[in-house]
This record gives sequence, C-alpha cells and structure tokens, in this order.
Amino acid sequence: MDGIYFGNATKKFDDITIFENSTFRVDKGVTLLISPNGSGKSTIIYLIMGNYRINSGEIYVNGYNPVNNHRLAFLNTSLMPENPVYFGSGTVREHISLFSRLKGVASSEIYGFLSYFKMEHIINSRISSLSMGEAQILYISCYLSGNYKLYIFDEPNSNLDQPNRRRFAEAVKLKQLNSNSIFLITSHINDELNQQANQILTITGNKVRAFYRDDINIAYALKFYDIKTVEGKLKGLKHFMVNDSIVIKNASIRDIIDVIPESNIKEITRIPPAMVEYYENQK
Repeated sequence: MDGIYFGNATKKFDDITIFENSTFRVDKGVTLLISPNGSGKSTIIYLIMGNYRINSGEIYVNGYNPVNNHRLAFLNTSLMPENPVYFGSGTVREHISLFSRLKGVASSEIYGFLSYFKMEHIINSRISSLSMGEAQILYISCYLSGNYKLYIFDEPNSNLDQPNRRRFAEAVKLKQLNSNSIFLITSHINDELNQQANQILTITGNKVRAFYRDDINIAYALKFYDIKTVEGKLKGLKHFMVNDSIVIKNASIRDIIDVIPESNIKEITRIPPAMVEYYENQK
C-alpha cells in the first residue's frame, strides 16, 4: 500500500491533545495539510517520520509502521523536513554532489530544478552565504529530484517569494502528473498550492479532517466554541444561521480557515446541495 494511512489515531502530550480518533489517507495526487503554526502539523510529520509514537491507533507509511520498520517505510520516499541540513561544509556544488550520491538521484536533475527556479547563480556560492530563500530553493530542488512514490514537504514555501511559490506549485503539478507520485505538503499560508491539491487536511476540534477537491465548493456547517467572535469575520462569505451552526456556501476550506481561527472551530460538517436548499427554505 503506497502512501500514508492514519487509522483511528490519537496523539497527546501529557494533558494536551493534538488530535484524537482521526482516520485519513494520503494515497493519491497532492494533499495539502493546512493549519496555523503550532496547531499540530509538525507533530503529524514527526509521527510519519517515526520520531514520535501515537498514543493509540495505527500509522503506516508505504504499508509499514514508520517506527518499527523505518527503513522499509522510507525506501521509496523523499522527505524534506522544515529545517533541512546541508551536506558538506563548502559550496552548493559540493552539497549537490554529496546529496546525489547519498540519495541516489541524478545531480543533473537537481541542477535542472535550480535552473527552473532561476537560481543558477548560486551553484558556486558557499552555502553559508545563501539567503534563506536561496537555501530553501536549493533544498526543494534536491528533494524534488529522483523517482519516488511518495514526496513529503514540511513548510516548503517558508522564505519563498510569490514567483517561487508559484514555480514550486507548478513543479509539484508536473512531477505528480508525469510520475503519478503521491505528495503531502504542509503549509500555513494561502498560496498557489491550494489550487494543486485534490485533498486538503485540517486540524480542528482535536480532529484531523479530510476534504476532497470535489467537496471544496459544497457548503459547510460549522459550530464554534465562541460564536460571538466569528460574526464580524464572515462578511466576505455567503452564510446563514441554522440553529447553533453557521452554514457557509460556495467557499473552500481554505477560504474558511483564512478568516476564522481554527482554534475556535468546534465542528465542521459537509452539507450536500439538497440540504443547503432545505435549510435556506427554513430561514
């Protein structure tokens, strides 16, 4: 089984629950995990990497438990952490040479991505002299290379300007279409990746929730911990009240959590068109 599977998984740190009884799959196309910093995105990545253990439930990466069978789980996986390390102590060229040998990818492909991102000028630079954006492009170029079944990127758009965020989103699209690879990408900002994702994961109300592209323009009924703080933030979204919920129409999950803090969302329920029409007639 290629990809990632969380089955009825719960993760806690002492008395703090990150998520509980959550089930989801990342097994095709591009999945975008979007939540504010500190919400639990990195915890999910550490669980996938096998650095953390879940309190209950199960996790599989490419059909293997990432803690007990880490080598087999990541045999066909490229994972770029939020804070990558560089190989060697000198230039970008040295890093690429060592990376390509250690990971078994062609250095020519890495150079090709650097050219695509218009970063050829950094090849002979010392890594210590790179800006944060230049270093991020170097790492992205390395971890996008190769022919893997599963690609995982933790906050790849950090430190990137808009043109390079757009280029990264397009590179992911082309890579996925040409290789039929699976992508999991975390992000805390609204960017071009949202348009490439066929599945969006969010962490709300101590649950990891999955929404598919076909669902994105369906209505959602939301319950909040403090509804009074929400009312003034919905002016740009079509919405109406139903009992103790707010129904939001013709909006993506991204649109919703861009204006409403996820920490205030208690529950999200997908509403099919027929039910939206019914609720509207009850107003």
